[in-house]
Amino acid sequence: MARHAPPHVDFADLPRFLLTLSCVDGWSFGDALDSRRLHRSGVVVPTGTLFVVDIRECHWLIPRDMSPPADDAVWFGLQWYCNTPSELKRRSRELVDRLGGSWKESDDTRYRRIKP
Repeated sequence: MARHAPPHVDFADLPRFLLTLSCVDGWSFGDALDSRRLHRSGVVVPTGTLFVVDIRECHWLIPRDMSPPADDAVWFGLQWYCNTPSELKRRSRELVDRLGGSWKESDDTRYRRIKP
């Protein structure tokens, strides 16, 4: 759960990746790759979007179209820690299977939407 996560890097002694399932609409996630390579300020992550956070890269989660964020704006999602890219791939597939979903492809491999 988050109210607003401005650009930051997590320095805690944690596994490298967060596999994140957004449970609400109206939020945007971005990371350093968005800014550096893709020249954009993030991607909308509606309910059912599964996305990857590399906690060692600058990243953020903000309400979409809200400036400044409303006091009651809250993002809610489920997150799993993964140590390696292979663990990330395995857990993603397991999660989609358990939810009975399938991938809705995205041009960006960091973002997938689960279709029921």
